[in-house]
Amino acid sequence: AEPDTTLYFGTNAGNLHAVDAATGEEVFTFIPNDLLSLQAQLKTNAPGQHLYGLDGSPTVWTNYGDDLDLNDNGDFAYLYIGQRRGGRNYYALDVTDRSRPKLLWQINNGSSGFSDLGQTWAEPIPGLLQINGQDRKVLFIAGGYDPNGDGETTRSADSQGNALYVVDAVTGALIWSAGND
Repeated sequence: AEPDTTLYFGTNAGNLHAVDAATGEEVFTFIPNDLLSLQAQLKTNAPGQHLYGLDGSPTVWTNYGDDLDLNDNGDFAYLYIGQRRGGRNYYALDVTDRSRPKLLWQINNGSSGFSDLGQTWAEPIPGLLQINGQDRKVLFIAGGYDPNGDGETTRSADSQGNALYVVDAVTGALIWSAGND
C-alpha cells in the first residue's frame, strides 16, 4: 500500500545519488575513486568547461521472492551504472540495504578482456544464462561509443566500442565477448 521507493540518478559531477522518494531525503551518494579529481575542477567552474562524470542511466536488478520483502534469504537489489560521456567504466553496487551500499565491482577499458570498451553509454541488461548446467546472473553490456566519431561527417572504423560483453552480474567477471580482440 505504501511502497518503499528509492530514486537513483547519476550526475556530471561524478555522483550517484540515492533519494528516498517519499521524503526527498538523500539516502547516500557514491563517488567512484577515479572521479574524485573532478570535484576540484568543478569548484573552479572554469568558463566553457563542461565536465562529465557519472551521467549514465542506472539499471537496478531486484529479486524479492514472493512477499516483496528484501529481508528474505537470497533476495537482493543490485544497481549498475556507466559513465556515458564521462568515461569508459561501469560500476556495480549492492543496494539491498540502501543505507549501507557496497561496491560490488568496477569494469573499465583497462580491465582484462575489456580493451575494446568505449564510452559506457548503454544501460547494462540483466539476465540469466545457463552455463554448465547452472543458472548464472549475467549482464549484457554493449561495447560503448567511440568519441573519435564526434563531428565526423563520413563513417569510419571505430577503434573502441565495437564489442559486446557478457559479465557475471555479481562479480563483474568476463564470461564472453565479441569485438576486435
